Amino acid sequence: MHEMPINSKLFEEYIKKNGLFEKAREYLKEYLEIWWKEEPDFFLEFMEAPYEKVIKEYRFLDKIVSVEKNFSYEPPRDYLSVCISVRDEKNSYFGQYTVSLDFSFERIEDVLTM
Repeated sequence: MHEMPINSKLFEEYIKKNGLFEKAREYLKEYLEIWWKEEPDFFLEFMEAPYEKVIKEYRFLDKIVSVEKNFSYEPPRDYLSVCISVRDEKNSYFGQYTVSLDFSFERIEDVLTM
């Protein structure tokens, strides 16, 4: 078994200290709000509820934080990836929101998958 190159306890403290899940939730709400304003019919079809209901009744649960190294760039690019599990009002799994952040916690890109 190989030793992990990151101290997991320090990484967990880093996640909490910098509020990475909270930042991801803020970006998720912004993502949903823009989508709702730009494409309300598609939003309703996909999310099965209007924006206000999604924000008030759906659950956004902490899932994953990882350090990524993307080799498709030259030089390779390091960033954080934060995933939030999306559950509907019945607490059924609905999808996953993933946001890539630079180390200043600015959004690079994000996606909601079902």
